[in-house]
Amino acid sequence: MLEESNMQSKFDSLNKFLLHLCLSNFEVHLCNLLENEEALLLT
Repeated sequence: MLEESNMQSKFDSLNKFLLHLCLSNFEVHLCNLLENEEALLLT
């Protein structure tokens, strides 16, 4: 039983980690998009 909850917490931390990675990548992607938009507006 203890082993099972241990596994669950490992999955939870992995999910949090992956979510954090996704959000970071999304933010970077969004920044790139905004910079591209600005570049298009300036030209």
